[in-house]
Amino acid sequence: LAQEHGGELHVLAQAKMEPGNRTMVQFSPTVQATPSNYRQVHGGRPTLYLDYFTGDGRGTVLVDQLQSEQGSRYYRKRNRNMVVQVPADHRVEVADDFAWLTLAQLHDLLATGDRINMNGRTVLSCLQYEGSAADITTTDPFRRAVLESHLDPRADDDALQGALTWLTDRRAELDLDTRRIRIADLEHWICDEQSIRHVTGKFFQIIGVEVAADSREVGAWMQPMMEPTREGVIAFLCQRRAGVLEVLVQARAEPGFIDRVELGPTILFSPGNYDRREDMPPFADYLTVPTSWVRLRARQSEDGGRFYHDETEHRLIELPEDEAVTVPPNYRWMSLRLLGRLMRRGYHVAIEARSLLACLA
Repeated sequence: LAQEHGGELHVLAQAKMEPGNRTMVQFSPTVQATPSNYRQVHGGRPTLYLDYFTGDGRGTVLVDQLQSEQGSRYYRKRNRNMVVQVPADHRVEVADDFAWLTLAQLHDLLATGDRINMNGRTVLSCLQYEGSAADITTTDPFRRAVLESHLDPRADDDALQGALTWLTDRRAELDLDTRRIRIADLEHWICDEQSIRHVTGKFFQIIGVEVAADSREVGAWMQPMMEPTREGVIAFLCQRRAGVLEVLVQARAEPGFIDRVELGPTILFSPGNYDRREDMPPFADYLTVPTSWVRLRARQSEDGGRFYHDETEHRLIELPEDEAVTVPPNYRWMSLRLLGRLMRRGYHVAIEARSLLACLA
């Protein structure tokens, strides 16, 4: 939920407990609930502020998109991402555990890491930028380059169509057969009374947890959770190209995507799952660049409602303009405005890339 206070846009954030968070409580969107929660299937408390996003009670809808979640972990899962703005003179009762925050405050919290949850980051990434380069007042060179990239005038309809054709080519050249099978039929996985885990100890394990909380719709429950056994890292390589900052995206196939392929960050993997450096994905060597190239390095939590103590290191690495980069066919340079236009179509930009985009906002 958004509202102008003193002429500046604020969003109503919830300090939300998630059982999988290391820090336990993080800022989340105003409403973050599954259908079973807000329909009170389990007899829980009503979801606060839900009426602002459903039915006739809405204000001005700034964002309304269906977006995917991790295609390597969820099977065809999607969430509705919304930002609704109410008039400045509309009175909103601020409940316990909620607070109005400016976009600048949220940006600072993102840079700190582990303060804005995954759902908050994906909703923030959907916000659009308007205006011109003449309106930018920041004196920070990289921050200015980011804002100019969000306003890139070259990201017109022709550029959008070119990017869509390239992505469609990547989808068309791929045959992906994904089928559900019995857990007992999985090869190389152990399923016993303790967990479901890989014989090598890599990747992740499925565990069970029991939770009690006095600030949730339901006060106590038990559930399975995914616990990673290796820490992940995601990164965008950025470079000023023809005077505009662009990020290098990759067209990634993941078994849980609704349309097989979406745009992910340049680098997305868990180094500990690889025994040999030569087997690591493209551009992994850029994780060892000089610190002067690194514009952001912050740990962010994944979905604390489903994943246990799962944190991913987020990095933004700006390459010098004269750094030559060989780009494979499934990678492409894009300005932030062009990537944002693709994102607004839904199921085009993966959640890892959206999480990094929120940190670039």
